[in-house]
Amino acid sequence: MVKNDGVTKQYTDDSNLNMRQYLHQNFSINKLGWTKWVYQNYEFKSNAKVLELGCGNGMIWKDNLELIPDDIDITLTDFSEGMLATAKSNLTALHNINYRVVNIEEINFPDQTFDVVIANHMLYHVPDRDKALSEVRRVLKPGGTFYATTMGNRNMAEYRELLMDFDGRINYSDVGMSKRFGLENGKEQIMKYFSDVTRRDYEDGLKITNVEALYNYTISLEGIYNVADIVRDRKEQFIDYLNDKMRQEGAIYISKLAGIFIAK
Repeated sequence: MVKNDGVTKQYTDDSNLNMRQYLHQNFSINKLGWTKWVYQNYEFKSNAKVLELGCGNGMIWKDNLELIPDDIDITLTDFSEGMLATAKSNLTALHNINYRVVNIEEINFPDQTFDVVIANHMLYHVPDRDKALSEVRRVLKPGGTFYATTMGNRNMAEYRELLMDFDGRINYSDVGMSKRFGLENGKEQIMKYFSDVTRRDYEDGLKITNVEALYNYTISLEGIYNVADIVRDRKEQFIDYLNDKMRQEGAIYISKLAGIFIAK
């Protein structure tokens, strides 16, 4: 990918990602869990060769260890060596995994190598998605399947409103990411390269009862607009603001909208 200092800073290692995952893992209303739901959508034939692009810390695989077939060959890739190292340490129980630094815009594998390609919550970071999707199509075998997760425009809308109500200088909006590649426009982009694309949505929301967890989530947005800088400078006021919200409503409720595209 073309260098993006904000994205590079975010994913040097998984410390920021961990803070965001903690909030979702502990305060989500849907108790199935995102990682379990995503994995339920995967289908692997016998001896399948699987490629994940932008694997992060490997939590999809870690949370589903007992379901992973022994006969599939998995290659996990990321642009960040730090992320790959974390994924490898999280998945020591698996012995059928290869790790490699890969740029989705230039996937360094031969044509028709993989039965399955996965790209979860990462395509909105890619500057040239047409090139990336053409590369995905190139390395897939005939009849292969591409899985891509993303979020919708209304994902965590209440959180964006909460931040901007707290301090009018905050210009954070993850709508920018979903407008690049989201549930509302992702199918159209994928269909340039795949004839059969299905969208499935995951119903969920957050009921947050720990303001420290939401504060940590917020400062994990380091390098994304000016959110973390402002909130860190005004930590005590932000914590008081969240506590007031919680006293008024019993909890802080935030809706979520995310899902998966399945392309064949």
